Amino acid sequence: MISEIFILSPGGLKSGGSECLHQLCSKLNDFGYHAFMYYFGPVETRIQPDSFTNYNIKIALKVNDNPENIIIVPETYAYLVNGYKRSKRVIFWLSIDFFYKFQTFRRNRLKSALRLIRYPRLEKMDHSLIHFCQSEYAYQYLQKYGIQNLFRISDYLIDDFSKPADLIMPGKKNMVAFNPKKGFHLTEKLIQLAPEISWVRLENMTRSQVIDALSQSKVYIDFGNHPGKDRIPREAALMYNCVITNREGSANFFEDVPIPDKYKFIDPIASTPEILNLINRIFSDFQLLMEDFHFYRTAIHQQEFQFIAEVKSTFEILTKKCI
Repeated sequence: MISEIFILSPGGLKSGGSECLHQLCSKLNDFGYHAFMYYFGPVETRIQPDSFTNYNIKIALKVNDNPENIIIVPETYAYLVNGYKRSKRVIFWLSIDFFYKFQTFRRNRLKSALRLIRYPRLEKMDHSLIHFCQSEYAYQYLQKYGIQNLFRISDYLIDDFSKPADLIMPGKKNMVAFNPKKGFHLTEKLIQLAPEISWVRLENMTRSQVIDALSQSKVYIDFGNHPGKDRIPREAALMYNCVITNREGSANFFEDVPIPDKYKFIDPIASTPEILNLINRIFSDFQLLMEDFHFYRTAIHQQEFQFIAEVKSTFEILTKKCI
């Protein structure tokens, strides 16, 4: 029997990972569970972010640690599970890469104070812990370390980026959109070799501006590290962009980024001529090549239904079994 579910999240954080935590809380409440967001950090940030007010959220001011409760923490704050000994404890792997990046960051910033914090190590992970995996990348990575009690729970996109093709396709231009925060040293090489192409940086934009940019571009490129099942490639695909990636992280898994192999490059620098040829072919044969992404778009449209099924089945198991 599950009494209460507490989902911990840094206060004031607006990110894809944070939204996934809110989506989980919202669906659990829809299903009749008593699920709460617990925001930690500065007191002034412990409120529901404005961009997540559409979710069915209840906010807890404290976490009740008892055997009938479940406590869920994101992987970047995995050490927080050490503070709860009685509840069922879950690490939600919203990424793999950030698990290591945040540990290194905190060690560098806090130094001696970190002696008071025990970070979980994958090779010595407490077997009583439960693990939710947002991506196939995370699931298979954890499997390699022999970690058990693994469950797949992904996320989904809201309707902002879902528009009929007949409203988008007429406005398409020979533009390539990219996120300069991800793999820019690789994208920069392409920009230098092809300055005649219109390159659109998705930065310092509101949500509506991003939607407008992606509704005009024909190509979205992402040569970043893909720490989890990233949102922007999915948003770009829904806005009828051909998506080109490397094979880092989740991009290497068809389950996470289900696009044809010809749009994925192991070494973007070595493949620069091939990538530029592909971009120009997309510009000239856009209607034809856009069909290569029909499966991806369909899968994205189905992700909320998949998410619902994953949450229901996972929590039915957690309710019935003593893990």
